Amino acid sequence: MAHPRPEVPPVDVRKVQERFKGWRARKRGRDRIPQSLWSAAAKLCETHRLHRVARWLRLNHTALRERTKGTGMDGSHRSPAFVEWVPSAVPPVAAAAAEYLLEVERLGERTLRVRVRGAGVAEVAELARALRRESRQG
Repeated sequence: MAHPRPEVPPVDVRKVQERFKGWRARKRGRDRIPQSLWSAAAKLCETHRLHRVARWLRLNHTALRERTKGTGMDGSHRSPAFVEWVPSAVPPVAAAAAEYLLEVERLGERTLRVRVRGAGVAEVAELARALRRESRQG
């Protein structure tokens, strides 16, 4: 049975991983993780899912969740499961015939699939550009 290829974390996560690696190499016994490292880990939860951050940094999931509670960084800012997009002024003939499927790949996340009906090519292209910009930012 083949082993799955390990997931490569994003650059921002790798920087914090290096900080943790350095601290772990210098620590003595059961030293507590410094607040600066906890803060860096919690900050990553603003843009990445909490369980992934905990796995990438080899942290206790519950301890990390406790440090992000009430800050909006605990993964509670989930993307909506469904978003309706209504194109502007679509001719009736085009509305019945046109259908597009957009797929936006997000690093470390599921692929976003959007089915668009009744829109022109220019509107679908603009939607694709907006989704691509959003996926790069967050």
